[in-house]
Amino acid sequence: MRPLGERFWKHVDKNGPVVKPELGPCRIWTAYTDGDGYGEIRVLGRNLRAHRVSWELNVGPIPSGQSPLHRCDNPTCIRPDHLFLGTHLENMSDRRNKRHYVLPSGEAHWNRKLSAEQVMEIRRLYIPREVSVRTLAARFNVSKTAIWHVLAGENWKCFGDNSGTEYTEMQQSSLSTN
Repeated sequence: MRPLGERFWKHVDKNGPVVKPELGPCRIWTAYTDGDGYGEIRVLGRNLRAHRVSWELNVGPIPSGQSPLHRCDNPTCIRPDHLFLGTHLENMSDRRNKRHYVLPSGEAHWNRKLSAEQVMEIRRLYIPREVSVRTLAARFNVSKTAIWHVLAGENWKCFGDNSGTEYTEMQQSSLSTN
């Protein structure tokens, strides 16, 4: 098999668009892109995002807890000087501030199964070992998984501080009663 660098650079257009004039032209990944528009390359049996591989080939290892983020906001760009390191939280904050990806939440979400009132009622009713997840799922006509997501604060985060810190404890105690 050819070396990674050789395989990588054959899929790069060095004369990409100028998304932000102060940065110059992007270098565009021309091979496979995922559903979010990020380039991917197969390395040792795994698909890796091309901008991450570019960082490692040109700059060095990516520190734990960090990811290469795009200055140019172009997910197909792999140009090293268009990338900078940041945390996942910084990336999500940057994306939200630039309004790149705003999902509707709560009752506005297209796939919701519960109303805001039902979510508050589920959180009020749930008592480990007394009112089971199975009972709540049947009562509200949703899956047990949907109830767990509500109780863990993974869905409907806008209601109260049910942040999921007790999720493992709730899940373990309820598993024996479900």
